[in-house]
Amino acid sequence: MPAGPVVSGGPDGPGGGALRTDGVDASWDQGRDAMPLEVGDALARAVRRQWQEAARQRKLQQEIPVRWHRTRRPVAGEGVVWGDPDRPRLVRSVPNVAALGDGAVREGGIPELLSVYGGVASGRVVVLGAPGAGKSDAALLTVLRALDHRDTLREGTRRAQCPVPVLLSIVGWDGRRLDDWLAARLADDYRVGRKQAEELIEGGWISLFLDSFDEMADDLRCAALREIDRAAYRVVIFSRPDEFEAAVADGHLLGAVALELSPVPTADAVAFLRTMPGLAPWQRLIAHLENEPDSTLSQTLSTPLILTLLRDAFPPRRLTDLDDMLAGRFVSRHEVEEYLLGRLVKIRYRPGSSASRPAYEPRNAERWLGYVAGRMNKQETYDHGRPASGRTYSLDWRRLHYWASPWPRIAVTALTGALLGASGCVLAYGPGRHIAWDGFRGIEFGAVYGSIVGISFGAGAGALAELRDPVPRWRERLHVQDAPHRRRFHPATGILVAIAVTVMALPDLTNPVSWTVAIAAGLLTGALAGFAATRIPAAPGWTGWSRWRGLHSWPVLAPAGLAGTCVALSFWQDHGTPDRGLPIGIVSMLTVGIVGVVVVAARPASLAEPVTDPYTSWRQDRNFALVTGTIFGFCISLALGVNQVIGATSEGAAADGPDWGTLPFIVIGFGLPFAYAGGIAISDHWRTSLLFLQLRLRGDFPLRGMRFLKDAYDHRIFRAEGASYQFRHALLQDKLARDREHAPPL
Repeated sequence: MPAGPVVSGGPDGPGGGALRTDGVDASWDQGRDAMPLEVGDALARAVRRQWQEAARQRKLQQEIPVRWHRTRRPVAGEGVVWGDPDRPRLVRSVPNVAALGDGAVREGGIPELLSVYGGVASGRVVVLGAPGAGKSDAALLTVLRALDHRDTLREGTRRAQCPVPVLLSIVGWDGRRLDDWLAARLADDYRVGRKQAEELIEGGWISLFLDSFDEMADDLRCAALREIDRAAYRVVIFSRPDEFEAAVADGHLLGAVALELSPVPTADAVAFLRTMPGLAPWQRLIAHLENEPDSTLSQTLSTPLILTLLRDAFPPRRLTDLDDMLAGRFVSRHEVEEYLLGRLVKIRYRPGSSASRPAYEPRNAERWLGYVAGRMNKQETYDHGRPASGRTYSLDWRRLHYWASPWPRIAVTALTGALLGASGCVLAYGPGRHIAWDGFRGIEFGAVYGSIVGISFGAGAGALAELRDPVPRWRERLHVQDAPHRRRFHPATGILVAIAVTVMALPDLTNPVSWTVAIAAGLLTGALAGFAATRIPAAPGWTGWSRWRGLHSWPVLAPAGLAGTCVALSFWQDHGTPDRGLPIGIVSMLTVGIVGVVVVAARPASLAEPVTDPYTSWRQDRNFALVTGTIFGFCISLALGVNQVIGATSEGAAADGPDWGTLPFIVIGFGLPFAYAGGIAISDHWRTSLLFLQLRLRGDFPLRGMRFLKDAYDHRIFRAEGASYQFRHALLQDKLARDREHAPPL
């Protein structure tokens, strides 16, 4: 490897890897200056699947050419850092993309935008555009083009030196370090292991395309720019001009180049409209654009937003309405936009608009979408723990539970737990002949005892589900900040394991010493399990049962072994001899696989098929909670059942030997309430389903809410970004919210 000067990966020191200034990528030391190719390729495939599906859903195959020009707005500072072999590189270069000089950045389309992204040595590009100018589509198309370029690098060593482009909305960034936020997003949206994500970010192997910059709070925009300035990877920002210009008033991005999207020329608009069916109304509209380019209608049809709205608002069955629009006398662009937006929902849900009958009446669909839009426009936000009014353009189904009081949901969860607990304990204390303590047994006792235990476990699980959140509000209210590095402790894992071990290690409900020992054992094992859950590495490509390979690693074996030891010592202490404690401990150690299950389930495992759309994440969360909760509950009940059978034998209650026939009743009886509590505690699906029930009783939303949101996505009212939905256009969200606010009560 040739000698040469080495610089740090970013303005604040190491982080981007040692980058040489000779510009010869092939001479870099592959041990340090190449990403793990398997991880990078898996992430690139996941990003491509996500945005190819989005491009199909947005019908970007009918592409309206994206054009841009170098902006004259004062948003980029004095000096753009152009390609210079004598200048130290602060971010990774993009192989096979030539460095650009000052005269090269004037105007162009998506191919030229790719050259700017990869050729500007500073790695900082700003793309500005007015509302509806096509910023999101430009970002999506540029990312797909960058992925195509990466795929052309057939040689593995070259591809391993090409950063993977990732497109994210920065809405929801809470002011923490940008690197930590990005690592969390990669882990959540693409199931990249947190440690792997951090290594990609620190090595500069990610190129970050940031959409919706203008939708952030004003003070957060300035903070985000400071974080972007320090980033050791390429960043491309898409924003409205006025908001970005205000954000850089206190300081510009170092060495950034600023571009601005151009209006759609009349010739391009006509070419796009010629892709429509060659029917007379379309031909008359084309003639209007060509003959009256200065009319209000012609001037309005100069952005990708309005052109796509026009296409969607006039399906073939309603094409005669196009002549009515041409005959209208619009006096402003706003009137044209309102006219087209007002048609969109009605047309989409109109009977006959698809091959099958629409699942929802247009009137109901518009009312429900208006409720969603209104809630999003009045979304309560928290700024460093302080309540603040705001709005959001991202609809995350995992956070919808803030739309209604949690107490009814906790009450329903507790009552359901009481029913399951009573039913299960009737089996356990009846046919299962389980004994709580002397004199307390039988079906009647089981029904009462099970109801009490079930309602307690249900209420606890419901409260735990309400407190768990992607960004828990109680942490914001208490000013509890995330750890500066990755998470050190997984609280849900610690709580579930602590409960499980406490129950298994409790030989005598009437003995205070037994309670003390059991609780101490549960807390100790839960603490170790919560710590171990964040230490299990994720392997790329692990799917299905292969994820459970982690069961043989020390973070699983250590808490599982400690759990078995604690249970054995607890029974030994209670009986004074190891005769019963030793077999119980061995059985508990074998059946305490629940510890391993919870620990493995909690880790950020990398999946081959990432969760990149909300409805898939909704179903996977349901399935995950069902499987994990079932294993959790029945592992505990198996340990309790074996304890009962062995205990009855050792005490002479079963003279003919162990009565294993009672074991199934105990396992099923206790397994039901424990499985229910474990599944509910980790399930976002359950609490959101109960929210939809609350909203349905109020008349604000349908009972099967996710099905309706998915249907709106299929009707192209929504678009998907990661596990969240967004209205296709911010103008549509605003209009639906206004219409809902001014609608007469039902």
